[in-house]
Amino acid sequence: MNLRTARELLSAALIGLGTTIAFVPLALAWLLASTERRLWVISGPSPFDHLGSGPLLLWIGIGALTAGGSLIWAGWNSWPKRP
Repeated sequence: MNLRTARELLSAALIGLGTTIAFVPLALAWLLASTERRLWVISGPSPFDHLGSGPLLLWIGIGALTAGGSLIWAGWNSWPKRP
């Protein structure tokens, strides 16, 4: 494997991971959309019982979008340029 292929692989992995992390807020919104599921999640153990609060969901959403966007940006900028 040459350096160009390794950089392409790393860039693709960063973009894929960033895209996956950016979809976390949508998955959390889907999970907590139903009242029954929300009650099931927030009646769980310590880290999950705070998931019903608005501020925590806001911070999780902002953090996931920031981390996902940063990884996509890093992958896009490290993609090898064609001569």
